[in-house]
Amino acid sequence: MTDCAGTMASRDTFAFGYYLTRARMDWFEECFVPEGEERNPRLSPLYAEDLSGLAPALVSLAIADPLRDEGEAYAQRLAEAGVPVTVDWMPMLHAWFNLTVSRSSRRGHEVLAARVNELLG
Repeated sequence: MTDCAGTMASRDTFAFGYYLTRARMDWFEECFVPEGEERNPRLSPLYAEDLSGLAPALVSLAIADPLRDEGEAYAQRLAEAGVPVTVDWMPMLHAWFNLTVSRSSRRGHEVLAARVNELLG
């Protein structure tokens, strides 16, 4: 979650039926946002004024994910700030990382492990 204001279209496109529901995201955000604070861009890394100088980033995006668009936007902002960023598109749902029995998920783990090795190597 990089856009606590929830302004991205994928939040609506994948709000129901794709594992991570709007209701679940709302609950998580209620736990995250301090009591008395509104959900606003100040709580969102996507809207940070300066992202330069951050460590190289790996952004894994699931195609059917309510958080997809904000992850993509964050990766773009990092790149624009000169941060080395690698984006991998996973042809799965939000929870692909936990779905260890599927071939697609196992392949995603292989890709992720290779990327981490590249970043640490």
